[in-house]
Amino acid sequence: MIGATIQKQLSSPSSRDPQPAEARARYHHMQEVMKQDVPDASDTDAMNNQIIVKLRGEYLSLAGRMVIYSQRYGSDHLAVIALRTQMRELQIRTQ
Repeated sequence: MIGATIQKQLSSPSSRDPQPAEARARYHHMQEVMKQDVPDASDTDAMNNQIIVKLRGEYLSLAGRMVIYSQRYGSDHLAVIALRTQMRELQIRTQ
């Protein structure tokens, strides 16, 4: 019963609560990010390096914002382009 209620809430988010849609968009974007040429998150040395961990966290934060901004303003908006540039810079710094 509880599982059905949760499934119903996830499958049909209300128009008043955009969070499930945004979370779903972030999830799908993260799936795409993982397919790209991003440093391997399973590398134990890099996972233990606090600087790399911080940079990866920043990257994921930027990626989440980029998804939201892209949906709201379009992929050619200056804010989205700036976020993509910042993400590329972080990729370079973590390689």
